[in-house]
Amino acid sequence: MSKMNFAIALRMTTDQFKRGADAVKKGLFSIRYQALGMASALGLGGIGLKNMVSRFIDVARETTKARVALKNISGDAANYSKNLQFLTKLAGKYGQEINGMTSEFSKFSAAATSAGISLSDQHEIFSLFTRSITAFGMSSEDAKFSYMALSQMMSKGRVSSEELRRQLGERMPIAMEAMARAVGVTIQELDDLLKKGAILSKDVMLPFVREMQKMMPNVDVDNIETSLSRLSNIFTRLTEKFNIAGIYKKIIDGAASMLETLQGSFARVITTIATTLVGGKLLGAFRRLTEETKKQNEAILAEKIRTEQQVQFLTKKRVAAEKKYNDTLVLYNKASDDEKLRSYSKLTAAESALDRARQREKAGTLAMNKAAEKAAAIQTQTVWTTAWTKIEIGRAHV
Repeated sequence: MSKMNFAIALRMTTDQFKRGADAVKKGLFSIRYQALGMASALGLGGIGLKNMVSRFIDVARETTKARVALKNISGDAANYSKNLQFLTKLAGKYGQEINGMTSEFSKFSAAATSAGISLSDQHEIFSLFTRSITAFGMSSEDAKFSYMALSQMMSKGRVSSEELRRQLGERMPIAMEAMARAVGVTIQELDDLLKKGAILSKDVMLPFVREMQKMMPNVDVDNIETSLSRLSNIFTRLTEKFNIAGIYKKIIDGAASMLETLQGSFARVITTIATTLVGGKLLGAFRRLTEETKKQNEAILAEKIRTEQQVQFLTKKRVAAEKKYNDTLVLYNKASDDEKLRSYSKLTAAESALDRARQREKAGTLAMNKAAEKAAAIQTQTVWTTAWTKIEIGRAHV
């Protein structure tokens, strides 16, 4: 086998690395330049440039994710344009964060379209619901959970106590009353209908949000939460204006291209070193490294399996806690006045147990996701794995 001169191989690798690094560096300087201009325009000269660049990149990624989801559920370019214009105006009118609202509308619209609700009705439902969120001065987190409750009611096809009373009622105290008015019953009668699953979401959702509008004729859209959301929307518009997402994509593509080029170059250099050092010390070091890596990978995969099994167990516990809570709630509603106090303590205990079960399941899911990320990372063949394979082949021909 002909051997490449080590100095030549090293020079080739260095030159290719410089070319790739220069391409990435140009992209980074472009984002830094845009960030400086934005900071100057906003009067934010004292803010750290690193934090400024990081924030604009984060916003650009959030915007891209939200727009992709909206485009996928819109069906065609015309509906996508209508939805985007609608959400942009809605965010400006009620001071809601545009990216989060766009993502939540995509989930709601997907379920509503499946239920046969027209786009115009979807816009009215979502608009009046957003109006109610603004009326209660919700934080972005509470708004997210409220939108989630709306989407879940629509996707399930029927209105349930879980979404209406627990998820939405805690943040919108008028939700139960508004739903009762929309259905044309008392709250007690509404409870019975909810238990039976007799209220279809597609039939009641529009009357429901209209009743909330009647119950709150005036809405203050000038408060600290809406101001924070409008500031966030300014960042979003600036990232679009200066095409931060496009610049960042070029950086990622350039880095990927550079690493792909380096993969072959590094493999050639390492092969040259390995075949030159006949003593085999480098080969032994590589072999030990490979064995150690194999053990680490096996441990990572074992952790992934363990966390998955743990989450399955925690999910069963959460489902059992939900069943116990719902059964206790039924008994509480049926209890006489004399039994109410004792039943209420049981209901409170069941609710606390349910909350703990949900928190444990959430923590377990986070641990499982981290373990899954590590496991996914080791599935990718690295530059060094490729190099080792080539060294083994080269050694066989020496």
